[in-house]
Amino acid sequence: MPGANKNTDQWSTESRFAVIVEPATLSEAELSEYCCLKGFCPEKIDQWKQDFLQTPQTYTRQSQNKCKKKSKGYNGNCP
Repeated sequence: MPGANKNTDQWSTESRFAVIVEPATLSEAELSEYCCLKGFCPEKIDQWKQDFLQTPQTYTRQSQNKCKKKSKGYNGNCP
């Protein structure tokens, strides 16, 4: 996690993603404790999850077609 001198709005994308993933299996009480130790509220994690989910897909139909052409054994799972 970033240093204590940065507020959560200044954290990198990687740091935010880590905070989404790390407590994924915690109970509600454990999540509250985790967030308290990190210095933010659980709602911030929910906000970041939504931000990640709303990020446009990197792979387009054009990139899928390029991948399809490169792979002889294309099975439809190419990103």
